[in-house]
Amino acid sequence: MAQSGTGIEKKPKKKISGKKMAAYAGFAFFVFIMWLGFQPLKGPPAFGLCRVFLEQRVSYPHELSINQVEIREPLIRLHYTEVNPFGNHTRGMLDCVFRPDPQVGLALAEARFNGMPVPEVELNRFNLSIPAINANPPSLVLPLPFSDGLEGLKDPKK
Repeated sequence: MAQSGTGIEKKPKKKISGKKMAAYAGFAFFVFIMWLGFQPLKGPPAFGLCRVFLEQRVSYPHELSINQVEIREPLIRLHYTEVNPFGNHTRGMLDCVFRPDPQVGLALAEARFNGMPVPEVELNRFNLSIPAINANPPSLVLPLPFSDGLEGLKDPKK
C-alpha cells in the first residue's frame, strides 16, 4: 500500500453527464413555469389609484368586492358589489380616466359613478392625496375573470 506524503488521498471530481444536466435544467424550467402560473395577475398603478378612489367614495361598506376590471388606457372601469351594514347588496360601476402629471406621475382627470360625473373639487382633493397613496401602494391584484357558466352565480352561503 503506497501512501502519499500527507496521508490523505484526493478523489477525482465526478463530472455531471450531459443527460443529467439537461434533466436538471428541464426540471428547473418546469418549476419556474409552475411558479409563474400560480402568481396572481396584477394591474397597472392606475388600477390601484382607481381602487383607492372607490374605497374612499363608498360610504360605510360592510363588504366591498371588485367583480370585474376593464383596462383600456387611459380608462379603468371597475364593476363592484357592496354590502352595507343592513345586508343590502348594491352593484355599481366606476370609470376612472387618468392623465399624466409632472408632480405625481398619474392624476385622476375624470371619474363617473354609475354614469354620474364626480365633481372637479373631489377629483382635485383626491389628486392631492396621490403622493401618500404612492408611498403606501395599494394591492394591484386583479379579480378572477367570470366563468361562462351559470354555476359561478350561485350564492356560496346557501
